[in-house]
Amino acid sequence: MIKLDIIWKGIIEDLPVYFILFFFPQARQPLNLDRGVEFPDKELEALYPTNQPKHPHFVDKLLKVYTHDGREEWILIHIEVQGYADPNFSKRMYTYFYRLLNRYQKPVTALAIFTDRQPNHQPNHYEYNFMGTQLYYQYNSYKVAEQDEATRPAKTPLPWWCLPRLKP
Repeated sequence: MIKLDIIWKGIIEDLPVYFILFFFPQARQPLNLDRGVEFPDKELEALYPTNQPKHPHFVDKLLKVYTHDGREEWILIHIEVQGYADPNFSKRMYTYFYRLLNRYQKPVTALAIFTDRQPNHQPNHYEYNFMGTQLYYQYNSYKVAEQDEATRPAKTPLPWWCLPRLKP
């Protein structure tokens, strides 16, 4: 799965605007993608340093994009590419979210891309419930193995030919 993760990292870094518009077709409205995309990945590492996990994740990406309103307002897009089942994955997604939101006080959206072949494995939320305190965090998710031409988002600029090749 590491090879697929590296390919996804290349797509994200080399085609960030196309990548954003493929997974977030509604992004043209709030985002000024002509202004460019920044990759403050070191910030992500500082928020959640890894301590040699059993299955290291190689493609945690953080994208910084700007809005159309002319201000120095920006949002963060947190992307995780996951090639194996991890029981703590959803909690990690939530942890990144709240740490990014707390640190920057900017809008944050998150996307998990699953590259494994396990059927019915596509987590998209984290739940917490303890003594009357409840939390439900939902994030965007995409399962590569379940996609084909019929599920392709309309009018996407991301070259569709690359997605079947990225299936595990």
